[in-house]
Amino acid sequence: MEFKKTHIYFFNCIYNNHDFYIYRLFSSFIKGRVFCSAYYFRNKIIFGTIIGFIAYFIANKQKLFVKSLIFSVTVSVLLQTRYFLEGYSLDFVLLFLLIHFIILLPVSLIFFNIFNKYI
Repeated sequence: MEFKKTHIYFFNCIYNNHDFYIYRLFSSFIKGRVFCSAYYFRNKIIFGTIIGFIAYFIANKQKLFVKSLIFSVTVSVLLQTRYFLEGYSLDFVLLFLLIHFIILLPVSLIFFNIFNKYI
């Protein structure tokens, strides 16, 4: 079966679900201060899917770990670069760059491994 855009979209939705809960956790630690605007997660699903789709096809021929690493770094860096250019603070961008990478790497390893074995 061929890898399709819907697989990247599905993967991105799983990743954004984890990211949402991490974001809520950090926001509760700093007494409800809001880091980002309301459209942050909605836009991240759209742009993350597009970036993820391109990153997957760039890294497609690599071994599992290298593919997941390239995918995770590309999506994390490009999404956070976009938010930095929109005016988010550097502290926010660097914190969530690290968080996004930490979430994306294991999730992409699991997802790509399952895809390679069963789909």
